[in-house]
Amino acid sequence: QMDDISGEHIPPLIDATLAAGALDATATSVTMKKGRMGVLVTALATDATAEAVAETLLRHGTTFGVRRTRAERTILDRRFETVATPWGPVQIKVGSLRGEPVQAAPEFEDVARVAAESGQPVPLVHAAALAAWHTLQH
Repeated sequence: QMDDISGEHIPPLIDATLAAGALDATATSVTMKKGRMGVLVTALATDATAEAVAETLLRHGTTFGVRRTRAERTILDRRFETVATPWGPVQIKVGSLRGEPVQAAPEFEDVARVAAESGQPVPLVHAAALAAWHTLQH
């Protein structure tokens, strides 16, 4: 928790934690003791990267300490498939549970690239990619 970090310093802090090996990192507005507004920066790390991520928070943030909590994680098996849209190919990340696809998400970088190259809106390319994937599943 940091009550003295400038808002423009939060994105570089999150980027630094990801570069240090964090699986994900977020910032949440919180009310701290004495009613002060602050930011809770949370970074998820493996045992192998936890120390580097903690050091990054200490070096790039304004905190004087890092709290660690162990957590278990259940994840879907992941694979990538490429689908065709009217404007170009887009990769889809597919998450499966015991072999059954339960989640599918177009890769944002592909969607943004295809949208920029074609002049189409990002939401339209995203929807087209997801629809193309669903069509292939049936």
